[in-house]
Amino acid sequence: MSSVRAAYTADDKPSSFFLRHESQFGYLALGICLIALLVLRYGFVHTNSFTFDELTHIQAGYRYWQCGEFANNPEHPPLAKLIAAAPIRHWQLEGYPSPCGAQVIQSRKMDLPIALALYHSPHARELLWHARASLIVFPLVLLLAVFFAACAWFGHPAATIAALLITFEPTLLAHGSLVTTDMAITAMTFLAVFVSIECVRKRSWIYFVLCGIALGLAVASKHSAFVVPVICLATMLASALMQRLGANDYLRLVCGWLVACMLAFAILWAFYGFRYGALPHETNPAYDLMQPFAHEGLQNTRTAHAVSFLGRHQLLPEAYLAGLADIATFSSRPTYFFGRYYAQGFWYYFPVTLAIKLTIALLLLFAYALFHPRVWRRHGQTLVPCSIPLIVFLGCAMYGKLDIGVRHVLPVLPFMVIFAATAASDLLQHSRATGIAAALLIGLSIFSAARSAPQQLSYANEFFGGPDRLHRYLGDSNIDWGQASDRLQSFLESRNLHSNCAVATGTVFRDPSACTELPFFLADLMSPELPPVVGDTFEGSVIIQPLATSWSSAYIPFLNRTPDEIHGAGTILVYRGKFDFSEIAAQRRFDRGLRMLVFAHDIAAARTEFAAAEPHCPESLRDWLHQMEQVAASAGQHH
Repeated sequence: MSSVRAAYTADDKPSSFFLRHESQFGYLALGICLIALLVLRYGFVHTNSFTFDELTHIQAGYRYWQCGEFANNPEHPPLAKLIAAAPIRHWQLEGYPSPCGAQVIQSRKMDLPIALALYHSPHARELLWHARASLIVFPLVLLLAVFFAACAWFGHPAATIAALLITFEPTLLAHGSLVTTDMAITAMTFLAVFVSIECVRKRSWIYFVLCGIALGLAVASKHSAFVVPVICLATMLASALMQRLGANDYLRLVCGWLVACMLAFAILWAFYGFRYGALPHETNPAYDLMQPFAHEGLQNTRTAHAVSFLGRHQLLPEAYLAGLADIATFSSRPTYFFGRYYAQGFWYYFPVTLAIKLTIALLLLFAYALFHPRVWRRHGQTLVPCSIPLIVFLGCAMYGKLDIGVRHVLPVLPFMVIFAATAASDLLQHSRATGIAAALLIGLSIFSAARSAPQQLSYANEFFGGPDRLHRYLGDSNIDWGQASDRLQSFLESRNLHSNCAVATGTVFRDPSACTELPFFLADLMSPELPPVVGDTFEGSVIIQPLATSWSSAYIPFLNRTPDEIHGAGTILVYRGKFDFSEIAAQRRFDRGLRMLVFAHDIAAARTEFAAAEPHCPESLRDWLHQMEQVAASAGQHH
């Protein structure tokens, strides 16, 4: 740290005092950040209602504990779900379609009725609180790992800044408070990379063991973590290259990495009870692993052959392989972006989304570290290895077409924080003026982040107008994932709206309202009664939640207008006047037809509904409508 001290004059007493006691200030800042994390998370957990995926994970985790039924929601590995459901594992929950361990339950097919049953149970809020509270382990691990990594690599001043940035970053706080798998893979990936670099720096076998544990927890968190072992190897080799190690050291690193991978392999099997079968006490396969590939015409791809090989030789658990097959064949979904609907994603979605969703300090400091030569001269030995996971995760996301939320690139954020903390540390060393500028920038962004509490999920930085304008740019979990359902209900009750009002929520987790419920196809399919026809025009108050636009382009014209009122940090948009509902009405007619075709098997009625939807069919529905018309026509001829 002599270079840091040399940057200041002897007369600079406050700075000299800080530098003499930098470790004490660092640990004090860490303590403050731990308390702030608990307080901010408590506020988020108690203010935000169920998001779209949470009950799916909770019910699956509960079933794991009760039955060892890994065929329930195999789309995600079990780590986060087991931890979330641990506090409720002895509860008696109902709503499952079959006895313990008897049936495959996949999230896009069968678990919505289970989730709805839990949502309407008298203990739903208590259940959500316990599940969210238990998953605090991952934000805590991430905060501690980032602090100690920055401390080991750059010193206590950088560690202090990193702790502040990681604690108050709204996107990390929000997704770290939900019962999902995104924070689990983020924390475990960073920990694995941190330990990988330490394997090179310390050259002790204990770090390879720690690396194996972190790798095992990462791959047990989310299927996208299959790249993390490769990232760790590349990180080790890059770090060794920067330190100019000898040939024997490279051999030692590769051998240590192989040991870590074997340990990770064992840990993954442990989470599945060291059992291949997805269903307990079943000798027959629960899945045809090639069926998802054949359905999409991908049965001859390398991925399909690899999954088939692994399944044939039972090298990985059956449920894990079923999840791999699912994500490999579910590679795109419609995207709402800057006021338009797109049938699939595009390469620049995630860079733009990060520019909107991250605080200004993190963005500017990251850019400074990325492009300033002095930062690389001083810290390139560590920043080069740290850039590998950032490039791999962001590159994979940009290459893919599944652009539905910044949460899919959440693992890059801790590495951006490391870069930003390095930049801030450099500015503090450079001069008093640059140090003050960096401190002010961090302070203003912390203020911005704290001001967004407890609604951090819909955060947008000031460059893009904050949360109230986010609906113009992004949709889905970037702004509204169903977390504002309680606020919507309170708003409707406070306004005493009983007539001339219509509500579009885009979620199945909603309470009855006196207002007209506008179509959302999953809610329409799960409704106990056939949803009513919607008129082509409407006059009155229309309340739109941005999540609705993630599923249907019929609502996008509303988002391109200026709302009469905005509530709930941009999650409740109110419009008044006379509106053309022709596309919305067509959406409802399609939903009715789909319900009649799939559940009632009333082919004639389904074709009538599809014909009524045809003239004003929303853009998001056209291809699907034509497919369903062909299915109905074929079924009619067969009948």
